[in-house]
Amino acid sequence: MLLKREYAHTLLFLALFVYAPSAAQSEENEGADFDADTLEDNIELSLQSFETDDNTPTNAAEPTTTTISTTQLSNNFEVTHNFELTNNLEDARPQLRNIKSMDEKCLESYCYNFHYGRLDEVAFFDIKTEVRINKEATTYDIVNARNYDTLIFENSTFARFPLHLFYAVSIKELDMRNCSIEVVTWECFLMAQNLRILLLSNNRLQVITESTFKYASDLQYLFLDSNRLLQLDSDSFDGLTSLRYLDMSNNRLTQLPKGLFDELTALEELRLDNNRIHTLNNQLFTNNVNLLILSMRDNQLKHIDDNTFRRQSKFIILDIGNNRELRTLVLMLQLQNLIAANCALTRVNIYGYVRNVDLSYNHIQELYFAQPEVLKTLTLRNNSLEQVASLTRATELQVLDLCDNPQLGTLPTPWLASALKRLNLGNCGLQQLPIETIATQPELSFLNVSHNQLREINPQNFKYLEKL
Repeated sequence: MLLKREYAHTLLFLALFVYAPSAAQSEENEGADFDADTLEDNIELSLQSFETDDNTPTNAAEPTTTTISTTQLSNNFEVTHNFELTNNLEDARPQLRNIKSMDEKCLESYCYNFHYGRLDEVAFFDIKTEVRINKEATTYDIVNARNYDTLIFENSTFARFPLHLFYAVSIKELDMRNCSIEVVTWECFLMAQNLRILLLSNNRLQVITESTFKYASDLQYLFLDSNRLLQLDSDSFDGLTSLRYLDMSNNRLTQLPKGLFDELTALEELRLDNNRIHTLNNQLFTNNVNLLILSMRDNQLKHIDDNTFRRQSKFIILDIGNNRELRTLVLMLQLQNLIAANCALTRVNIYGYVRNVDLSYNHIQELYFAQPEVLKTLTLRNNSLEQVASLTRATELQVLDLCDNPQLGTLPTPWLASALKRLNLGNCGLQQLPIETIATQPELSFLNVSHNQLREINPQNFKYLEKL
């Protein structure tokens, strides 16, 4: 230890000799104080190994004699000093923290109290292959990695997603929610070909770089919700041809780059709620012909290209509600359920077909359905409608809510639709009961005409209201 101390003091002397001019300059420019004790500590620390073992205590090393020239020492210090200056330009390689065993902190499918919360360190699961020799000492067995259907990390922090995890254990479902993860890279998923479900919700991710999940080629469910995602690469999801579910809601995304979903040919459900996305273009979902559900509530959508969803023939739900800057909706759709409530829509033109529609709490003045005969339910409450002529051919319409359209005044005639079961005409500016429409609705069981300007109702018309 004495030899090591003398060696450290030699390093300190030479370092001070080399560092003095730059230290003086630094004091002149920045007023910073030079701490010799700190430098000595740093030099001593540099003698330690780059890798540390979190499971095995470090033993004191035997004294050794080291020969080094002053020229080499000066050059080494200069290189180190230059490296420190360039640290602001690129991150230093994080220090590996070896994990030799999971036995102490993992019980069945749960792992607890792994704490690697600094960006300059990364957990490395260095779990060796176990070899068991039989009682006769003549043969041995190689024990493969443990198999888990599910592995859940609780009360754990990983600033960087751990390395080599999938070499240590074979996992189908990995739950690392609430682990404070800030960085995840493609190296993290080497040997992750058995992974089916990955939960990374409620972490601190800001960026997903290209091909991050490429080696998790059989991944089917990916949860990235409630992070801090700002940026995605067009190749962020390359290789995920089996992915069926993707959740990126509650992030800070402003755009979706062209090609982002191109390789997600099996994608069925995509959730992007509560982001800051402005536009959807025609090329974005070209390859996602199996898409069933898209939810984009609470974004900042201003424009959706007409043919954005032209390839989605299996579409079940499109939810674009609470986009307060969306004023026009002109779409080609083959859709079961459209939700565009609480936007700023003034014009809605739907080509193709849609069965159930909620357009409530907008400012709609113009409304057109190319195939109204397909409609089943239509909610238009709290808009600015003056007429609904396009609905006269809605022969299969069962529920119609026109409440709070005070400028409507009346329903068009003739009204060909005859399947209505519920009709809400509250606060629609009616001066007389639309008896011609009501008389043709044999299945009508609910009628609201409150808050209108009706003066009288002919008692003979009550015969049309027998099922109410």
